[in-house]
Amino acid sequence: SARRRRVADMEASLATGSSTASSSMSMQSAGTLPDGVPPSLAFQYRHYWKPSYDRKAAEALLRTSPHSAALVRPHSRDPGNFVVSFRNTEGNGVTHMPIFHEGGMLTGKSAEGDKWFFETMDQVFTFLTIRPIPGKTRGSSRRRNGGSGIRRDGDGRDFARRQADGYDE
Repeated sequence: SARRRRVADMEASLATGSSTASSSMSMQSAGTLPDGVPPSLAFQYRHYWKPSYDRKAAEALLRTSPHSAALVRPHSRDPGNFVVSFRNTEGNGVTHMPIFHEGGMLTGKSAEGDKWFFETMDQVFTFLTIRPIPGKTRGSSRRRNGGSGIRRDGDGRDFARRQADGYDE
């Protein structure tokens, strides 16, 4: 399908081609991770993890990548935490969303103070395709996440239910 081709193109454009990335990709495709790696940190064995990238390097790569392309890099001012850098769907820039690793969970926060909790980085990416970060980027995708474990701070209802109820529209 067209979506699969776009995803494949995005993955190809973000691959570094280094031996570390190659071994990480084969490890991930085999479905195995080194012992002791928690699910919340498994993304460090995926193609979109760029441990040597800073903000400028991320922006340089993403400006030449397809719309909605993304990568994960270390947080420059807060070691042990991360930043998801992504080309917004309007194609007019790169947005950076800090992600904090807290108690085995990944936590993101909007400019308005909304806090989101994720079990894996894949859930972060799913969330960004479903609901763009307010005040940062606007997207055209409004699919439900099917109760994938993503939840909002506050009333405890998952995002899919909030959207189905029209709460977040």
